Amino acid sequence: MWEVWYELGHALMVAKEWKSALSVLERGRQESLKFQFLPAITNFCSAMAQCYLNLNNKLSARVMVNEALQGDPNNAEALEVQGQL
Repeated sequence: MWEVWYELGHALMVAKEWKSALSVLERGRQESLKFQFLPAITNFCSAMAQCYLNLNNKLSARVMVNEALQGDPNNAEALEVQGQL
């Protein structure tokens, strides 16, 4: 089920609907947390970090980057956002 939330979130990101994307991605992250599915949690956090960065909310972006990198220190999206902070 988490894949649907992730794909919808990314579609909203492509449309530059950052706030809507955050809402969808957070819902998917919460679903992933219920099942402790670490790869999905990491991907949601890195995507959310990108949204926060585009909304110029660097503090929240940093929190999400740190959470993503805890799960996967090599997550490319999280490392890219980290480099922009």
